[in-house]
Amino acid sequence: MKYAFIAQNKKIWPVILMCHVLGVKNNNYYSYQKRKSELPINTEHEEMLQWVKDIAEFSDNTYGARRIQKALNSLDFAVGLGKQRN
Repeated sequence: MKYAFIAQNKKIWPVILMCHVLGVKNNNYYSYQKRKSELPINTEHEEMLQWVKDIAEFSDNTYGARRIQKALNSLDFAVGLGKQRN
């Protein structure tokens, strides 16, 4: 979570400063960035995220996690408590 915050705000504040304030080593942040860039893109996960956004928009953001889960399951996405992101 801290690394994601640093990545989002690195154009606003210096990375070294954010690492110091958040209590992480900047070499660990750069290692995280390298590992993240080497991961293959999971197209199924990206498609599922787009469906979640579409369902939320369709429902005027009134659907909760259970209703979104049911909608995704009806679209043949295996979503539940046991679902792990690959």
